[in-house]
Amino acid sequence: MAASSGIARPVGSLFSPLDHKLELGTEGYSPSLLRKAVRQAAKAVSFKDASEDLHELAGVSISPTHLQRLSERIGREWLQVRDGEVAPFQERRLPRDYPQAAAVAAVMLDAGRYQTRADNSGRGVSGPAWKESKVAYCQTYAASPCTPDPQPRPPRQFLDRVQVARLAAQMAGQGGGVGRAEAAKAARPGRRRRACKAKRPRHLVRTVVATTADKEAFGWQVVAEVHRRGLDQAARKACLGDGC
Repeated sequence: MAASSGIARPVGSLFSPLDHKLELGTEGYSPSLLRKAVRQAAKAVSFKDASEDLHELAGVSISPTHLQRLSERIGREWLQVRDGEVAPFQERRLPRDYPQAAAVAAVMLDAGRYQTRADNSGRGVSGPAWKESKVAYCQTYAASPCTPDPQPRPPRQFLDRVQVARLAAQMAGQGGGVGRAEAAKAARPGRRRRACKAKRPRHLVRTVVATTADKEAFGWQVVAEVHRRGLDQAARKACLGDGC
């Protein structure tokens, strides 16, 4: 039996040399598979459903419990990246990742509500409550100006106070179902808008900032993302929100 050399190998050599080349994480999953897993975990009503969806659609077997751990770990990593940009921005040392400004940029703000349960309470739902989420959708576009204004005046239906009040009440009472459909119908584009259809902007890069923190924290997170992506330097830019 050969004697031990007494030389310890580097820890990294215990892992496959392909791990780094293939960008495999600690679980052995590729970034592409992790994106699919986390996305499905966010869209499905439960981790059990998400696990079954991944098996059926991608041929990948990840148990519901493991999928939950993956989602929570990656969520914490995203949270650290998001929050880690605020202090450097406040200190004017956050770099811009996009040296060339986009032609068109838009930041769309909205809030929603989601259900929670008490932490560390075991399986099942205990202490149910509602909380608010805040989301900023940051999008850049490649677009050329449309000479005629596609909608120079609001649709006449939106100038009727009675009808607008009715539409708003329907949207509030039905979660946006019928009310939004009627509003979209009322704002149906006319001939000028159809003339510009071929010139609709092409989507380029989208990032999303979301939080359950208060509005001040959310504001800093959004402006840090806007600065990082250089959206404030776009030739044409807009910020959209409903004021809620």
